[in-house]
Amino acid sequence: MRKNNSVKQMVYTLTRYGALTANQLNLKAFGYDRNTSIHSNKKYADMLRRGLDKGIIKRRNIKGKYPDNFHGNTTYVYYNADYDYDSLYIRYKGMDIHSY
Repeated sequence: MRKNNSVKQMVYTLTRYGALTANQLNLKAFGYDRNTSIHSNKKYADMLRRGLDKGIIKRRNIKGKYPDNFHGNTTYVYYNADYDYDSLYIRYKGMDIHSY
């Protein structure tokens, strides 16, 4: 039997774990690791885009701001839009990721 993945699972995972990169989100929500999988990332990327378009997931650009803590290709961290971090900050691995 095939399991149907959903944007709601992504939102639940972000609520539970806080801000995550796209790969961390897919790994925690669905067990999919884009770095080691031979399967396409399209389904998961489309789900993330739908969540962003609906406004239930938000993201912050972190490219180049924390070079010691993220892989060089990491551009965004994603978080649940119900939590208004616009005037606050996102806690990620003990760092403050401020909105700029």
